[in-house]
Amino acid sequence: MRLIHVLTLCLLALWPGRSEATTSLGFDGGGYSISMEIGHDVEAVVASLTVRTPRAPKGVFLYGNFTTEVFDVPGQKLLIRFEQHDEDAEPGSFTLSVEGEEATLRIDGETIVAPFHWFM
Repeated sequence: MRLIHVLTLCLLALWPGRSEATTSLGFDGGGYSISMEIGHDVEAVVASLTVRTPRAPKGVFLYGNFTTEVFDVPGQKLLIRFEQHDEDAEPGSFTLSVEGEEATLRIDGETIVAPFHWFM
């Protein structure tokens, strides 16, 4: 019976109607962490973000309320902007820009430079 469950899971993973998969990318530096869920369909897109800050260490989930201006995986370029409209909420407005393996996060009046790894 267990073999049937394993085979069923394998078949579901290979199902041709399944066009979407996910990958995670991330930034971690200066007490800030941004985990990115990447969706794959026709092309890769930044689907959601989880942002951890010194004031929100458990993280805040962002979906659909940030702007991905550049997401060039082969060229290793990324530019994401988020604007916070509630001054008491986390995270604060930020810009994350990545060129190659170097990322710059501008948030809460700080500029943090940290490595970025392109694992997809």
